[in-house]
Amino acid sequence: MFPGDHPEGNFIACGRNQDQFFRGRIDHFRIYRQVHNDFGSLSPPPFALTQQSEWSEFDQERADTWEARRKVKEAELNRSAKLVVLDARVKELAKEKRDLEQKPRDEFKALPSTVKAEQEIKELKAKAGVLTSRVRQNNEYTKLAEQIQACEQQRRELEEAIRNSTAFKALSVQLDAVNGRKQKAEQRIRQLPTFVEIMRLADQEGDLQKKRVLIEKYNGLFQSEKLSDLKWQMADIVQRRVENQRRTLEGTERRNHVGLAKKNSEHRRLRGTLSHLTEQLKGTYPELSKLDKLVWEKQGALTTARKRHEDKQRGQNEYTQIGEAYAAAGKALRDEKNRLFEKAGVSGGNPFARPSAVKLKEFQQSVKYHSTADWDHRTREEVSGAVPPKMKNWLLRVRGF
Repeated sequence: MFPGDHPEGNFIACGRNQDQFFRGRIDHFRIYRQVHNDFGSLSPPPFALTQQSEWSEFDQERADTWEARRKVKEAELNRSAKLVVLDARVKELAKEKRDLEQKPRDEFKALPSTVKAEQEIKELKAKAGVLTSRVRQNNEYTKLAEQIQACEQQRRELEEAIRNSTAFKALSVQLDAVNGRKQKAEQRIRQLPTFVEIMRLADQEGDLQKKRVLIEKYNGLFQSEKLSDLKWQMADIVQRRVENQRRTLEGTERRNHVGLAKKNSEHRRLRGTLSHLTEQLKGTYPELSKLDKLVWEKQGALTTARKRHEDKQRGQNEYTQIGEAYAAAGKALRDEKNRLFEKAGVSGGNPFARPSAVKLKEFQQSVKYHSTADWDHRTREEVSGAVPPKMKNWLLRVRGF
């Protein structure tokens, strides 16, 4: 069997007379010394686990504090003179590389053959669009489309109900509180004399270009100061964790919601029916199939020609030299960062972080007793028809057939 603090697994069982074999999935079990006639009249069973992973709010806060201090230190190191120079060089080469990559695209787009091909594709799509609109005016098509829209609306309502659940709202309240702390930290930073002065100059500046330069300077300094603020970093770390918890909860609730699962299945069925109907209706317009084929062929030829043109340009020495220089500059920047971070003692992992312990505790808290099992006398391999010989012998020995 599988204890409660381990993942659930398969089991095979049978009746006391060695008949009625079946299989299922179990997450934990309990052995009773005495067989009762009415288990429902007994007191509630004890918690499924005898031991739980210890992970307190203090542990989480200590891990968050260490992570925030590391991020603050990294932000300070990123402002060192050498890293600033290396980072500026990487950005400069990245821009040159992007410009060089864009050049053959612009050249190809300006070619007369390209302009002609794109115009032909546009005209073919317009003709096909007229025939497609006739297909969509079919009564059966319209009815199916309305059913799909109604199904999608029902799905949205069920998803909204999930987001209005007590657990989801509790996480949303936490998230709002964390966002409030982040906003307070940002407001405190904006009140610093440096930022107040830059904003004053930007408000008084009449020249749009100079105003844009001042605003860019303001935003750059604000981003740097924000990353160096311990309280902001703490709030940001908590915010990311709560957002992840909320996404995980929503995904779990969506997967376990019976009504939503039915609606998703219905939606897939309706979409499949609509796709099949569309192909049938298109068959009544032979010209539409020809137009679709022509569009597909011309687009494929245009894509091939574009790729050939770009590959030819990328084979030139200039492109190769820029690519090598960009890669070398990026490596130099990473190496210098690693050296500085290691010297400052922030290069390793968080010694207080225990993500596996957090996940294990969340799993342990979700463990509960079940009185039923989703079972089938066949194993998964038997259902798919892929039972290896060794497993056949094992089943014969254990199950009897």
